[in-house]
Amino acid sequence: MGHLIANRVEDATITLVGILALLSILLDWEHGELLIGLLFWLSLLVTYGSRVEIEKGKVVLRWGWPLKFLRVELNPEDIVEIVNLDAAKEVSLLKYWKTSLFFSLLWATVGLVGLIKRPSEAFIWLNWIYWGIAPLVSIAFPPSKKLEASAFVLLLSIAVALWARTLGLESYPLFLLFALVFVVSLYVEPFKESRMAIVTDRGTYIVSSPFEREIEDLIEGLKEVYTGGSGATS
Repeated sequence: MGHLIANRVEDATITLVGILALLSILLDWEHGELLIGLLFWLSLLVTYGSRVEIEKGKVVLRWGWPLKFLRVELNPEDIVEIVNLDAAKEVSLLKYWKTSLFFSLLWATVGLVGLIKRPSEAFIWLNWIYWGIAPLVSIAFPPSKKLEASAFVLLLSIAVALWARTLGLESYPLFLLFALVFVVSLYVEPFKESRMAIVTDRGTYIVSSPFEREIEDLIEGLKEVYTGGSGATS
């Protein structure tokens, strides 16, 4: 029933990758890039969210691949709110995933420091900046603000493309291509997934599924579990 896409395990891993990258640049680690690369690919295995299940009146969340070695159980009283993000057209995902702002700042900082310390690798650092900020378009803007989201990503792409051109990078048109892909995906939604948020005292867990019915069934199941708690659904 749905897959986890935002949780404390993933938050910690993304933060660790960013901090190690920053330290690698500042301390000029000889094999820093190799360490960061290995950590990044390993993190995909650690943070891979499995199906969210309801077992014996509890919500069970598992992570890891191929073995689900990380597990969290939520009792009804742990849950503060359940939100169907598809139905909440005016609600920004940022409300439930505020740490994404920190990630963007951290990754953009890595890119800026990299440009200063290693200007010969400018294309790599501009990508850190761009991909640190661009994903916010699907988090900060609610579904009803597609025009504003498109304008944001277009302005960002133009700014980074001009920056790349001033640095003499012939690959600067790539950032404009990225903008086109982002804007088209906002309207066409080729990979649209239904989402819901489970808000708890321990943090917020975002659950996603390509099947809208699957999220609806999970919400109904959580409501049954909820009868033993004191939270609210929306």
